[in-house]
Amino acid sequence: MKIINKQIMQLVLDLGAHKLEGLKILLNQKIVKEDSIVFSLEANPFIFSDVLESNICEELNMKYPNLMLNYLNLAVSKKSGFEKINCGAITFKPSYFFVNSLSNSIKKLGQSIDLFKNYARYKLKAKLHVGQHSNILKNPPTKFLEVDDSNYIQKIIPSISLKDLINEALKKIKISSSIHLTIKIDIEGAEYQVLEEFIKTYDEFKKFKRINFFVEWHEGYYENKSETMQKKEKIKSFLQKIPNVVINDWM
Repeated sequence: MKIINKQIMQLVLDLGAHKLEGLKILLNQKIVKEDSIVFSLEANPFIFSDVLESNICEELNMKYPNLMLNYLNLAVSKKSGFEKINCGAITFKPSYFFVNSLSNSIKKLGQSIDLFKNYARYKLKAKLHVGQHSNILKNPPTKFLEVDDSNYIQKIIPSISLKDLINEALKKIKISSSIHLTIKIDIEGAEYQVLEEFIKTYDEFKKFKRINFFVEWHEGYYENKSETMQKKEKIKSFLQKIPNVVINDWM
């Protein structure tokens, strides 16, 4: 267990971390300090594996050696347990630019351009790209994302509530200082249920000196957009009234 003796310590929860793009932005903008404790959660197991294989965490730690980064394959949900995640998969098709940019090279070799194009399409048409739009929604969006239900790859993964995540993070490190909590939420439509549940248990987190939210709202993922917008405004209105909470729109 690590004891950190600082006057103020920043604890960062990066929810919906994907390939740590959001964390990099927060670091570049100095919103996240270079010596913060970070728990980055990515629910999509395909993206998670890709990050590990690509050494993205190691590269970030090389750039920010004092950053304490924990990258975890977990979904943030209303309650802790297990969730079915819909991993959005898009069939990758060779673009016009891709095919034609290589055509000149093929021409020089005296090969048939049509033969090349057919070969490229054959090799690439069945390749699935597991995209950013993964979610844990019971009725995952299709029209909005231009995918159909058959394009979702479903996996069962561990989930954790925001309340439990904060408590678990505090157990892993014993901090003898005041804590600034920064929470970035980009969880593809599940932000409403997660924040509604957080509000119910907020009294437990009044101990934090400051809680700074950065939330990306996905009202477009729901058929009843006006109802979802009302829910969003209700959540924001409640959080804005709490003295130690600041809520910002993310992206």
